Amino acid sequence: MITTTQADACTRARLLAACRPPHTVVALHGEIDVATAPALRRRLLNALQHSTDLLVLDLSAVSFCDASGLTVLIDVRQRATASGITVRLAAPRPPVARLLHVTGLDHAFAVHPTLSSALISRKPGQSAGRSSERSADGVLGRPRRSARRPR
Repeated sequence: MITTTQADACTRARLLAACRPPHTVVALHGEIDVATAPALRRRLLNALQHSTDLLVLDLSAVSFCDASGLTVLIDVRQRATASGITVRLAAPRPPVARLLHVTGLDHAFAVHPTLSSALISRKPGQSAGRSSERSADGVLGRPRRSARRPR
């Protein structure tokens, strides 16, 4: 197991990465904004190099995320997909979950209510119901929800 902890100079954001093949879990803490996004991108891309099948981003301790933070998540997902790695988001707090919903990114990412569910969820093509992850051709495994607010 590889475990690292890093914080930016302002300590507004930090992450803890744990690599346990075949997956890597990265717990993000604090604010993901224009000030912290560049360092976060570098660290997440580094964590991606240690992943084999699955990268789970635990968002349970993220208190704020702006458009630059969303851009980092999208960039990491695109690079992961190109390498055959699945990215899942776990346990976003209500403000972050709302941002993902309003921007439609809750359909581009597999968003799970808990870290445990993100780790045990089945991949597309496996039985046991629908998946919210994209298939290899980029088509979502679930239909778009109605415009209800997340719980």
